[in-house]
Amino acid sequence: MPESKLSPEPLLEKTPLSPGQIFWQRLRRQKAAMAGAWILVFLYAVSLLAGFVAPYHYERQDRDRFFHSLTAIGFNGLRPVVTGYTQGAGFKYSATS
Repeated sequence: MPESKLSPEPLLEKTPLSPGQIFWQRLRRQKAAMAGAWILVFLYAVSLLAGFVAPYHYERQDRDRFFHSLTAIGFNGLRPVVTGYTQGAGFKYSATS
């Protein structure tokens, strides 16, 4: 008996996706959601590296002036510094803590 040229090949069954895999597939298609995710990753990274990113050590804060106008931020090498701002006369800072 001659073989039929129309015999279908066996269908390859796809493995079902988990809800998490479906979520990530759908999330990757949404450009706004991915932009928001990258913004969150950036903010979490900055919060983890706050000791390096902050221009001064937390002990050098001027606690008398919490709210003041915006100041320009410059760079001293890779370290950010606040330009045009001086500490008060009664401020004492000890770097040996």
